[in-house]
Amino acid sequence: MNERITSLYAIISNNEVIVFNTNLKAMVADFNTLQPLSRNYDWFYRSFKKEAKFVFKIGAVDYYCYRLV
Repeated sequence: MNERITSLYAIISNNEVIVFNTNLKAMVADFNTLQPLSRNYDWFYRSFKKEAKFVFKIGAVDYYCYRLV
């Protein structure tokens, strides 16, 4: 594994990886282009500080968020 990578973030919905990135801010920006009703960067940052995985819902769709490293 590349030693320079300190974090990996992923958002999964319907058993499919929607967004995957090594930078949280870039991942949130990518997700917001796909889902404009999404939360902002600060919300994701605070949520990942609390725990490495969590679930949130937009409409009827569940999104599973993971910090893998």
